Amino acid sequence: MATPPPNVPGSQCPCPSCTVAGIESNLASIPSAWPSNSDKRVRYTPPQPDADTFATQQAFLDYLMPVPIESVDEDSKKCPICWKPYGEAADPGFDNSEQPVRLKCRHTFGNKCMLATFAVPGTSTITLEPLAFGQGSKGYQLGQRLHSHLRESRALQCPCAR
Repeated sequence: MATPPPNVPGSQCPCPSCTVAGIESNLASIPSAWPSNSDKRVRYTPPQPDADTFATQQAFLDYLMPVPIESVDEDSKKCPICWKPYGEAADPGFDNSEQPVRLKCRHTFGNKCMLATFAVPGTSTITLEPLAFGQGSKGYQLGQRLHSHLRESRALQCPCAR
């Protein structure tokens, strides 16, 4: 009588228990790409600034100085963000004429697009008003709609509520 072919290297028995045990032992011998719990956890540290890093966002915006359109490569004479050609007149009712600015990396963009993209966010104030629930108020109407919605959704979910 011939012995069955091995299902797993090193295992001569084809039964499920031996096959699983063989697979588990093979898997255990493969080094894991994941650190084990015994490894020290390394805390993420962001990249450190170098000589080309601006101290502040405002310093970057102040650095944006227009360059002559003639100094821009012929195939780059429009802003890669808005696609408006440099030096073209603004659209009626808009302040969207673009002048080229060159970054330290030598890429060229439109000045208005750079200012809009990297603008220092302003502050906004939101004034909260108390919500009134008196008869006929918006709060009362909202409460009535929420109450109706909850009553309908409960009736759909619970067969005894019908």
